[in-house]
Amino acid sequence: MKAMKIIAIVAAAVFCLALATGIVLAVIGLDSLETLFWGNGEMKYQGKEQTIEATGLDAIFLDAGAAEVIVQRSERSDVGLSYSANWPVDEAAPPVTVSSSEGTLTIRTHKNRVGIQFFRYTRVVRVVLDLPQEYSGALEAEVGAGSLFLSGRQNFRTLQLKVDAGQCQMEAIKAGQAELNVAAGHIQADRLDAEQLELTVGIGAAELGGLTGGASVEVSTGAAELFFDRMGGDIVCDVALGNAVLRLPADTGADVELSASLGGVEHTFGSRFSGEFRDGSLKGKLNSGGPRLSGSVSMGNIRLEMQ
Repeated sequence: MKAMKIIAIVAAAVFCLALATGIVLAVIGLDSLETLFWGNGEMKYQGKEQTIEATGLDAIFLDAGAAEVIVQRSERSDVGLSYSANWPVDEAAPPVTVSSSEGTLTIRTHKNRVGIQFFRYTRVVRVVLDLPQEYSGALEAEVGAGSLFLSGRQNFRTLQLKVDAGQCQMEAIKAGQAELNVAAGHIQADRLDAEQLELTVGIGAAELGGLTGGASVEVSTGAAELFFDRMGGDIVCDVALGNAVLRLPADTGADVELSASLGGVEHTFGSRFSGEFRDGSLKGKLNSGGPRLSGSVSMGNIRLEMQ
């Protein structure tokens, strides 16, 4: 009799568990537990490649969101877009949408969110955008918790990137003007050739190399490292609680004026600098002088290095 009671209790528990599982799957619209627990591995869905006419295309807006996005230069004459996902995508609600109006191409990524918020973060969308060699218009991109990779010696009229909690990596990119905003994410660039750079760093980090133009840098509590191949214009760097490192070629000429409150200014200019360096502030000429190298430090630190 006691064994029968135990069997009955176990059977009731199994029934209740099965019923609860069925209710959960019905509520969140999933067909199987496999769909619920898919991770960040194999891309189980491949979307159809789209081709977009590049004639008259002047600007591209990309909302990367939490997706993994690659923007690369290609040999094609049109724009190619392909994507994959690690869950069975509902064709009526694709994870990537494309629209075009008056010379602007807009690409947005979306996640098919399930009802239980704990599981939606396992879903991944990967997007590849192939741009024609001739494209030299504007590119504006916003990265949430995802990632963005730009490569292939691309040339943009203007480049605007906003990184919230994700990351962005660039390689061999040229732009007339580059505006980079890093909230809590990370930006890394190898050979960013911009005539004018505007960089804002919150609590995130930026590592930029191959710089050739002027720059305006604001660092709150994060960190910025800027390596210049050539100082092609004025550099202004203001640091609150964060840290900034500026590395310049040995033959750079600049008129230097950096002031510090509770923070500090360090330099490795040696005999190349002539002027005043006291109380953490720096004023004078680097080599024979040239463009303006200026800024201020509140409670952070600026380090100036020569290559």
